[in-house]
Amino acid sequence: MGWDGSENSPRVLVFTEYRHTQDALAAVLAKDFKLKHSDKFEDQATQTLAVIHGSVPEIITTLFTIQTIDALFDRPIFVTTNFVERSGVPKASAKRILRALQDKGVRMAVRESSGRRPAILMFRELIALAEGQS
Repeated sequence: MGWDGSENSPRVLVFTEYRHTQDALAAVLAKDFKLKHSDKFEDQATQTLAVIHGSVPEIITTLFTIQTIDALFDRPIFVTTNFVERSGVPKASAKRILRALQDKGVRMAVRESSGRRPAILMFRELIALAEGQS
């Protein structure tokens, strides 16, 4: 894969709908491609193959789980209105989902809302792993 640990090294981020599936997939990929792999969170940033810990279905149970995952991966830095448009999730449900994700530490505000200016939100763990940070 050509991974040397630099910022420009390619990375494989494993994120599936369920935690058990992503752990199993990561183990198989590591074995088949002879990649060093640990499932410990603190090791993720230093590996070619990284697993995003904690899947969305473990945090939220909704009919909109797949749409939520797709929207977060499509644009991990967003405002609520963009999330609603991209995901197709009704606004009230989207706000409830985003609040649940915030409560579990999956997303965070980059900029808090102020008056008519919306908050800018970020899928923190995806950004950190993509940048090789823990």
